[in-house]
Amino acid sequence: MINHIKTSGKFPSYTEALHLFDLQNQIKYSSIHRTSGNVGKKRLVYIDITEFVKQGFQTGIQRVVNAFIQNAPNSKFIFFKNGSYYEFVKFDLPKLQKRRNIIKYLERVYKFFYIKTYSNVFKKSSKSIRDQVLNYIYIGVKKIDVEDLLCANLFIPDLPSERSHLEAILCLGSFTNINLSVFVHDLIPIINPELMPENSTNEFNLYAKILLTADKIFCASNFVKTTYLGYRKMQREFKGKQRIYVRSFPQFIQSENTELQIVSEKFRKLLGNTDYLLAVGTIFPRKNLSLLVRALKILENNNIHCNLVVLAHSNWQDRGFDLACKSLNSNKVLIYYNSNDAELIYAYKNSLALGFPSLAEGFGLPVVESLSYDKITIVNSIEPMKSLSSSKNLRKLDNRAVSWAKEITRIIDTKNKSKKSESKEVINKGSKNLLKLKEKEWVQDLFSLFLN
Repeated sequence: MINHIKTSGKFPSYTEALHLFDLQNQIKYSSIHRTSGNVGKKRLVYIDITEFVKQGFQTGIQRVVNAFIQNAPNSKFIFFKNGSYYEFVKFDLPKLQKRRNIIKYLERVYKFFYIKTYSNVFKKSSKSIRDQVLNYIYIGVKKIDVEDLLCANLFIPDLPSERSHLEAILCLGSFTNINLSVFVHDLIPIINPELMPENSTNEFNLYAKILLTADKIFCASNFVKTTYLGYRKMQREFKGKQRIYVRSFPQFIQSENTELQIVSEKFRKLLGNTDYLLAVGTIFPRKNLSLLVRALKILENNNIHCNLVVLAHSNWQDRGFDLACKSLNSNKVLIYYNSNDAELIYAYKNSLALGFPSLAEGFGLPVVESLSYDKITIVNSIEPMKSLSSSKNLRKLDNRAVSWAKEITRIIDTKNKSKKSESKEVINKGSKNLLKLKEKEWVQDLFSLFLN
């Protein structure tokens, strides 16, 4: 396989790797020859941040990846592009963020003209121009020697999205001695595909296959671990000595200190002085935000005033949410995209409560964030949210709008009766231990297991 990669300049597809492995049954041991002269030396640590490079880090998953970038000890950050892995020669996070924004802008422009233009000649030339510009933006990186990669530790903190990338990782896990570890945020695309956006689950079964080849699996919650073990029981082959760990997330938003002072006046006016229920996260079906709108519609019918503020990363088309919004007064729902940490903290602190009606989750990071600011947090009574905290501020309800409307009404009534909100209750000891976990300590603890 090494020769194939050096000759073709990219990783083989899974079926090509299967052919090469069967043809030359020494592929499995290729990394041993490389390390034989380096006995006693530590393996290099590569962290695959491909998804982070292509996107922002405002979502929960992107915050997790950002934590590894800032706190992972002695690691090299790599990304997958055009069938090969590349390493940042000198990793500079601020420059990477600027570069990522340029890439996102170019992709939007290209997509716009690609859709609007019917000329195949133009489409072909525009793709060539786009590729050349993107290659220019990636100056300052170098292609990784495949032999170095095979004798390294490879850590995947976020789900790849492209088939060629997924197949490359599958080949590494299946046909080489690379030490592969994967952080599993959830398996929802496998167990609840009906809750995913349209055309988003085409390659997720391939991702699940990768997990079977990993040496170590890190799960975001006990619920994720149980889900994965259930999936693994259905498979005939998986790595026999695979180790599985549970490492719940810390609070990734840091102490604000002076952050609230930099929230723009425009954002403050946007939220206004009216009571609002806050929702945080990407808009798509499994987040079930239509339930919040239906609950507010019941309040509106009873002359109880409350708005819904959604701080979203993007909108992946939740038709139920769109349909629900049409039934409510148009100025009752505010959607604000790509908020920064200061705005997010301000929104948490000034909200009536957080509404998190998700139908399926791997962890539920906004729940932890909300509780850390002593806010009442309403969730659907499902795992893993039920086990995140035993705080009285965590309200667990059934998936019915009338139940949520009654709870929101109780919260409003309590606020109106007393200036000292019910949300100021002291979080119990067990909850404090979860919420006060330091981001740096969490990463270092995980990496001590990863490198062991």
